[in-house]
Amino acid sequence: MDPQGNASTGLGVDYDSRKVIAANTELVGAEIELVDAEHRETRLRTALEPLRETVDFVIIDCPPSLGLLTLNSFVAADGVLAPLQCEFFALEGLGHLVKTIGRVQKNLNPELKMAGIVLTMYDRRNNLSELVAADARSFFGKDVLETVIPQPVEQPLIRHWQQKS
Repeated sequence: MDPQGNASTGLGVDYDSRKVIAANTELVGAEIELVDAEHRETRLRTALEPLRETVDFVIIDCPPSLGLLTLNSFVAADGVLAPLQCEFFALEGLGHLVKTIGRVQKNLNPELKMAGIVLTMYDRRNNLSELVAADARSFFGKDVLETVIPQPVEQPLIRHWQQKS
């Protein structure tokens, strides 16, 4: 659902061995089209419903906003795994996300669960990472997973060389 399609690009998805519906820039206008659409909040759930019996997992990479694409994803989902980048303002955004999940549970998808919060861009050498992790664990408790995704030193280089080849 992320129009940038970063998950597909960054993971180097092998389309022949998996069933992947990759997002791309064509989704940019979808948010605008959904505004006036009938049943706009449930479009994705309706589209995915036939797959429930044949697919083990559907992973939806949401845009970094709480608009109609993300709302559709939450209505269609069983759980939300929320990434929390280890920077100061990310905690505020996560608070908004948790409130939105509560509203979706109350009004559109009572089965939606918080599957966990995973700390990303985590660097043990960085005091800010440690502070964000401590604050997140203090505020969100057991929802914050022990597993973290570290700040990769080589990631920018990998992207650079992938673009060259």
